[in-house]
Amino acid sequence: MQGTTLSGQTSSSSDDDYYKLVLSAAGTISVAFNDGDGSAYSDHDVSIVDASGNVLAKESIYEGGTVNAEVGSSGTYYALVNNSYDTDDYTIIYTLSSTTGARETESNNTIATADDITSGAAIAGQTSS
Repeated sequence: MQGTTLSGQTSSSSDDDYYKLVLSAAGTISVAFNDGDGSAYSDHDVSIVDASGNVLAKESIYEGGTVNAEVGSSGTYYALVNNSYDTDDYTIIYTLSSTTGARETESNNTIATADDITSGAAIAGQTSS
């Protein structure tokens, strides 16, 4: 699916649309979303989820936007579109860049999984819940 635009539709607010992302290396996952109708009245929740179901990054997107998450290893991840009352078609596309160290890695929710940061270096992060 990487680099391929797919169309989807949430049929109701309880419809969860998952897209499987199989990564061969660590890097930064970017999921670009466009609601297709330009509506600023209904949003979609767009998330990047790991194979255990942990939300790594999440954004509520009204018209179009991108969700990013840096992952520290290859493996299976998912893009999730849900929680929307907008039943029009949308498009979604994902890319993986080899960039590491510019964003926090997930999951870094404990001291044991903390990301290293160097004095004076910027790192981007997001709390997903």
